[in-house]
Amino acid sequence: MIKIHLAQIYYNTSYYAPPIDYLEEPIAFNGKDTPLGKLRSIDKIQEHLVETKSIYIEHIRAKLLDIAHWSGKKECHLLAFPEYSVPPQVLLDLQKLAVQYSMIIVAGTHRVQAGSNVKSIYSELNIYEDSDFVGCACSPIICPDGSVYLAKKIKKSKWEPNLATPEKEPKSFRIECKGELISISVIPCIDSLHTDVIGKILDSKPEKPNIIICPSESPSTSLFESIANLLASSETLFCYVNTAEAGGSFYNIPKAWETYLKGHSHFHENLPSSTEAILELVAEQNCFYAKKGSLDNSPNCYHPFPYPIIYTKESDWLNSVTALKNETSYSQIWCFRKIHLSDVL
Repeated sequence: MIKIHLAQIYYNTSYYAPPIDYLEEPIAFNGKDTPLGKLRSIDKIQEHLVETKSIYIEHIRAKLLDIAHWSGKKECHLLAFPEYSVPPQVLLDLQKLAVQYSMIIVAGTHRVQAGSNVKSIYSELNIYEDSDFVGCACSPIICPDGSVYLAKKIKKSKWEPNLATPEKEPKSFRIECKGELISISVIPCIDSLHTDVIGKILDSKPEKPNIIICPSESPSTSLFESIANLLASSETLFCYVNTAEAGGSFYNIPKAWETYLKGHSHFHENLPSSTEAILELVAEQNCFYAKKGSLDNSPNCYHPFPYPIIYTKESDWLNSVTALKNETSYSQIWCFRKIHLSDVL
């Protein structure tokens, strides 16, 4: 059997749409406020944005690595983070932990930026391609031997109008982990809602995966639950991991199995919103669904079990950002906002 962990967490979005880099914003963007990135032509705000991003990267690095350490110690085979949750600056650290604990890490997704600093990270991971690579959204799949595969986003949502989509076909991978040959495909968020994308994966008989990981950042999960039911009928395990703000991370285990599952008696269909937790599933990937004609019709998995994420100390990121705000004259920033906002919108 293999153990899968879905990490439903809070984070700032690792996405940019010039002049805005959402990792620089002092709070997670909610779609209603005007991002400070639109005022980056003002020197004071530009300095503030650069400093805020630096502070946030260190915060999310510590958070992601703590989760990866915990999952590794729990002998997890596969750990997955949500869409746009993992900045490229953390990938080399996650690679070391994937090797240390011999586990697969699906490092969410991020939008690929230009620049020598980020390029050097991709080059060290042996995943840098060419100029077409810049501007796309990709999901790094870090293997236990340190190698890295990429699953690029094929479709773009309405809030990603400038996203590059050079990839046209979904991919599946066979990765050895702790003596198991795990067959997976990573299909980010909106891609999984397109039947042409899912259909190509299911029709590729030799390469059809046993497990589909769906890193997501979506306010609604109902459509993903519908596609999950379709995949269940195709005997494919669907693992959906969403942001903690929206919640809803789940595995597509049929409701009818509830009373037959092994382990803890409570059946967790999905994680609630406003909750940070790891949702664990222990299952047999090669015969997750009982085969037709089999005398043994008991489900080959345990109940999904949630482990809440608890902070043992106050966030250094929050303290640092608060201090930075106090050092920066926000009355001055709001004055600039009044004067210049009409010019930049």
